[in-house]
Amino acid sequence: MRLHRRGLRFLAALVALAAAFVIGVFLWWRFASDRDECRDARGDIRIDIECFRNSYGYIEADSWYRMLGNEPRMWLLLPVLLAVLFAAGPLVARELESGTYRMAWTQSQSPSSWLTARLVVGGAVAAGTAVAVTALYRLVWETHGDLMIMWDQDGVFRALGPALTAYALLAVALGALAGLLVRRVLMAMSLGLLATGAVLGATQQMRFSLWPTVSQEWQGKQGATLPNHSSDVDSGLLTASGDRKPSDFCMPSGYYQEAEYRKCLADNNVTGGWVEYHPPTHFWPLQLVETGLVLALTAVVVFAAYRVLRRVAP
Repeated sequence: MRLHRRGLRFLAALVALAAAFVIGVFLWWRFASDRDECRDARGDIRIDIECFRNSYGYIEADSWYRMLGNEPRMWLLLPVLLAVLFAAGPLVARELESGTYRMAWTQSQSPSSWLTARLVVGGAVAAGTAVAVTALYRLVWETHGDLMIMWDQDGVFRALGPALTAYALLAVALGALAGLLVRRVLMAMSLGLLATGAVLGATQQMRFSLWPTVSQEWQGKQGATLPNHSSDVDSGLLTASGDRKPSDFCMPSGYYQEAEYRKCLADNNVTGGWVEYHPPTHFWPLQLVETGLVLALTAVVVFAAYRVLRRVAP
């Protein structure tokens, strides 16, 4: 911690600045003097031309606060990106590239305790940063109430629960492994970023298959009646015999032609439809399963890092 005190102070200042900004915008939005000008007869907040004319201060605060909630991906992944860059570069690869690790290994530390200290410090800092970011985003999510995004969107899903902390820990482990493998700062940081990006992309694709979906079928044109804020996973056409067809089954050319579409429905005796979805109550099961999966992967990467260390150590 003494060795990297400047970087840790910078990160602490960055987190404090982010917290001050988010809380400041929240207070501006919540206690705007002209906020009541935008309330309707039921007391709900409305946004329209009249409100804009009479309550410019509140509208401006609402636009900033709404932006914090509707654009989560970049700043919510910041703890993960910083973690992998810091672990791959300054924490591990720089010492291996410069050769300063030899003094520690021969005089005061064993190679395993040297790596353990870096993983523990890096993991604690990354986890603390991720927890702070999660708390800030949940403040925005739970207080605004009128955001234009769903809980199932990638950046939002990761930031609303412990998954972001698990990804931050995984980023530290991947960064350390990359540093041990290539022993060059820039190459290690690049490799760590690529590996972290690959994991983020893979988990995004498989996320909604980690928990059983709810299925609903219907006859006629009534359509599905899903709970509010449900996440559709798949849907299609249902025949009289109960066979499920994909949604584009009657559009083989890729675009809609009414005559051909209706003929296809009649020829295949399509009588209704089906949908597979996750209701909002599936958020926590999905969140916890993904968090456990990422933590398990983190343990595998840490094990691999110690195995590689045996080859690096003299």
